[in-house]
Amino acid sequence: MRILIALCFAALAFNTVSAEFQEGTHYRTIHAGPASEEHQLTEFFSYFCGHCYRYYSQQLPELKKSLPKEVEFKPSHVGGLGGAMGQELSRAFAIAELLGKQAEVDEQLFSAIHRDKKRLSSRQDIKQLMVKAGIPANKFDSLVDSFMVNTKVAQMNKDTEKAEIRGVPAFVVNDKYLINTSVVSDPDTVVSLINYLNQKS
Repeated sequence: MRILIALCFAALAFNTVSAEFQEGTHYRTIHAGPASEEHQLTEFFSYFCGHCYRYYSQQLPELKKSLPKEVEFKPSHVGGLGGAMGQELSRAFAIAELLGKQAEVDEQLFSAIHRDKKRLSSRQDIKQLMVKAGIPANKFDSLVDSFMVNTKVAQMNKDTEKAEIRGVPAFVVNDKYLINTSVVSDPDTVVSLINYLNQKS
């Protein structure tokens, strides 16, 4: 009897959550295929984006801390913003990820562009900031046009196109559901929607 009552409460809780989120309002399905096998949240962002910088500074730390343990957080840089320099920043992102320097590079690039209002007009400008983030200049030179970085940048461009990203920051759950950030933005609601979509997948 107790088990039956517990199951009823669980079903009621799920139905309550389900009622809170509607496809077309809070999220949309970006393709008809299966969701990813592993639960994940992909953030599409650009270092050039002021909204991304504010989210990075104010809300992203809380969101990452609140994510369920089974959900992997995957940032992905959108190189389509900022012309050629956008793609150069995607290369910087890929290098940082390969070397385990993501936090240091994020802080350096976001701060230089948005806090210090530094204009980036060449690969050399980015290289100087990467060195400040702790990446040796010779390491940057050896990786920036490498096969690994080229592959990573091409994959991010492909993922951006597949997810039909039209603005950033954007969040995709399990490679299948695009969150409507104009309706769902605060970390608690994002996590609730992720839990709902994980059950749906």
